[in-house]
Amino acid sequence: MGIIQKTREKSALMFIVLGGALLAFILTEYLSSNFSNNELDTTVGAFNGIEISDQEFSAEREKLVFLMNGGESFSATRQKGRFTNEAWNSILRDKFYKNEAEELGIKVTSDEEQEMLIGGNDISKNPPFAFYVNYLFGGSEMYKKNRDNIARNTSDLSDYAYMAVFDQQRTNIVQRIPLKGSALWVRDFGIKLKEQEKLQRILSNCFYTTTSLAKDEFLAKNSKKDIELGFVKYSHINDESIEPTEEEIKSAYEEIKHQFIEKENSRKLIFATFNLQPSDKDRQTVLQDIASLKTTLNEEINPKLFIKN
Repeated sequence: MGIIQKTREKSALMFIVLGGALLAFILTEYLSSNFSNNELDTTVGAFNGIEISDQEFSAEREKLVFLMNGGESFSATRQKGRFTNEAWNSILRDKFYKNEAEELGIKVTSDEEQEMLIGGNDISKNPPFAFYVNYLFGGSEMYKKNRDNIARNTSDLSDYAYMAVFDQQRTNIVQRIPLKGSALWVRDFGIKLKEQEKLQRILSNCFYTTTSLAKDEFLAKNSKKDIELGFVKYSHINDESIEPTEEEIKSAYEEIKHQFIEKENSRKLIFATFNLQPSDKDRQTVLQDIASLKTTLNEEINPKLFIKN
């Protein structure tokens, strides 16, 4: 259970690696350009502080082209983009998947490698690694023919190292290419594939849904509930019918007291006094207005009608 838990904790990195493949189309154009500036940075990418150089990327792509294109180099732009994408994914697996496998203690032992090359005692139940059969030993027919010789000395496979090239339907072998010195890296490539296969097997076993969780999810999505909502406006509630406790009042005060503090901090008051005493000129003006009104009233025949209007 310890290794399962550790795998769960670290599995996020695995899925980040898959997303990195989306950047491969950028590398296609980058690697197609000719740069004359010697000071140009030759790093084509970096993940988690690990840089991937142009030289490393090109070497990985050449290996994949050899394996996937029948030993021939690519020419079409479409093929270039495809192999660029495959090489990018392969490097990411090497940089990250392998690191995770080492931390989890996942590796291919010498006994496992031996079984990958020659299979178990009963080949029908424990066959050799399919990648080796086709890409290291020239296909099943040639492998069966040379298996006993391969088993005698698995450290030197140069005499029996051939890559099988299939037709488009991958049913018939149309060519067998001698690997010679390339047999070593093809063998190492198979080891990497085996480690990744073991890691993926652990990941697939540690991510699952229990029966109870599946049931809860189903009920949550498919259950129908009859719900009625009711509400009463605050304005319709009689204040006298509410009797809050002392604790409720204090709690409400604690929630809103900051509003009063903010207002007080923003308030600015200026106090001043004004003495409203009329001047001599004001007095004279008022007396003149009263005298004029008196004259007007004396001239009116009906003062009551004047006042009413």
